Amino acid sequence: MTTTAAQLRKELCRSQTGYGLMGLTWRDVPSEPETAFECMRKAISCCKQGKILFNCGEFYGGDFLNLHYVRDFFRLHPARERVILCVKGAVDNATLQPVGDPVSVRKSMDNCLREIGGYIDIFECARFDPKAVAPGELYPRASIEAVVEYVKAGKIGAIGLSEVTAEQVRAISRDYGEYLACVEVEFSMLSRDILHNGLAQTCAELGIPILCYSPLARGLLTNAISTPDDVPAGDLRRLLARFGHDALANNLQAATFLQEHIIKPRAPPPPLPAVALAWIRSWSGTHKGTHFLPIPGATTPQRVEESLSICELTPEELDSINAFLEQFTAAGRRDEFLARN
Repeated sequence: MTTTAAQLRKELCRSQTGYGLMGLTWRDVPSEPETAFECMRKAISCCKQGKILFNCGEFYGGDFLNLHYVRDFFRLHPARERVILCVKGAVDNATLQPVGDPVSVRKSMDNCLREIGGYIDIFECARFDPKAVAPGELYPRASIEAVVEYVKAGKIGAIGLSEVTAEQVRAISRDYGEYLACVEVEFSMLSRDILHNGLAQTCAELGIPILCYSPLARGLLTNAISTPDDVPAGDLRRLLARFGHDALANNLQAATFLQEHIIKPRAPPPPLPAVALAWIRSWSGTHKGTHFLPIPGATTPQRVEESLSICELTPEELDSINAFLEQFTAAGRRDEFLARN
């Protein structure tokens, strides 16, 4: 099974929604295997157009558990041809710090290939290691070179970039564009930075699809959270400023607006996550050349079905949402932690 970056770009642009697997295993108590498998099966069945992207990671849980769930799922359900497999790595599993030297990047790819038990379509260094960036360079060339080696060897299909700047995307595309399949960044109604910092426009100019992680604002656009106590004990979100008492009421305004002005007037009313993801997909129309692919995570089959159901928004609905967002500001940066006394 081999793919090229160009083929993967086309496949990603045909897809409407991906599926993020991090939440299945990167938690105090991982999902039971049967539940995780049912979530993956549901995600594939919800994909009515093209292939679905599975977004997983070497460090999403101890002892490669995330990769093992994917491996075991495909052993039980031979549906690998329906899936684009994107794997993050190049992180020290103990410290969760990026490791960008070529030896560490190769070791990470070898780990992922071994533990997932087969071919990987897209490999991403989860974050660039600043120690691996040579003076005068915009990105860690040695890290990218290591992945390119594995692409040329036919072990991996293409490179993906994670949490990068417009300048980095442009430089890497210039040097290694034939191996580059996608860029992954956070994008939601509460995190709209890429519309203003040049990244979305750069990807449009270069024809690179955008994978949008946390498209439901880590649960703030799902109706699952109304107070800080709704966040489970041990969940990382309990440490984030956006989920603190002072910020949460403000940040839930987006979900309330969608419920009152978009969902209630419809019959039947669509799920809130479907509306939030439809808004993300709409930006593909205003940024010709790229494709915005939301990759929501969900840990129950019901939530998977809600998140992956397809909803189309009218131009009037989109105008209404965007007018609201122009005067709405999320409280707390997306990566800001609560202050500790």
